Amino acid sequence: DTSNVTSMRSMFNGCNNLTSLNLSYFNTSNVTDMSYAFAGCIHITELRLDNCNIDTINDIIANLPTGYIAGLTRKIYVKRDYKGLLTEPANWKFEYVD
Repeated sequence: DTSNVTSMRSMFNGCNNLTSLNLSYFNTSNVTDMSYAFAGCIHITELRLDNCNIDTINDIIANLPTGYIAGLTRKIYVKRDYKGLLTEPANWKFEYVD
């Protein structure tokens, strides 16, 4: 339950070998600092946000690594209901799920 968390600063910072995360039940409604949350997560390729609300998704994608790495395909899983309502971050693709 992340509904009372106020800081996620540097939460996964330095997790260089992290390749996927399931944050489907994260709630960032009270988070005021998410800076550097994914700093150094250069190998992350899959992020599940399919049960998050749109504000939480926007908070998370605003802090994702966006640098291009040759041959690396990055996917973010979100609800199909959000199609057209979110902007894909650089070098990531949305996968829509029911």
